[in-house]
Amino acid sequence: MFVLDVLRWANSYDSILNVINDHHTVGWRDVWGRPFSPAEIDSALTDLIQRGFVAERADTPNYYEITESGRSAWDEWMPPGDAGERVTISRLLKHWDPIGVFAGESDWPQDEYEGYVSPIISALRSGADEAIITRQLQQIRTDHMGLQPSPNADADAAREICHAWASLKAT
Repeated sequence: MFVLDVLRWANSYDSILNVINDHHTVGWRDVWGRPFSPAEIDSALTDLIQRGFVAERADTPNYYEITESGRSAWDEWMPPGDAGERVTISRLLKHWDPIGVFAGESDWPQDEYEGYVSPIISALRSGADEAIITRQLQQIRTDHMGLQPSPNADADAAREICHAWASLKAT
């Protein structure tokens, strides 16, 4: 599934290998504990193709794309450890979506709200409650995005985030 995630940003074999092993952006190397080998990428791609989650592009050998069922599988998958926290908060921010990036078909980057994930996780790890997360979302909306306040939407999103966080910590 790590390869499936990377395919959202990279589609050639070489770029998949480079991105998945990156320490600073999308890479999963830190979660995996070591660099992924080409054999592991080959095996993952073969498995993902067999499961119908990935297709090799007919027009360009060694280029791949996520299928619709692959996107659904990624949306349901929960990575281990801290990565699971990041994915959970990221998904909830996409649901919050104050700009409307994910309201329909769009060319916006899929990582539009990723810059807000770490500060929210830091606040939650420090014991932030629903009111604090609500204020944090309000500040993101108004100060960072320049949008009009939407207290109810921010409070609803904060409630979802805090509930999901409590569920993650209970497991």
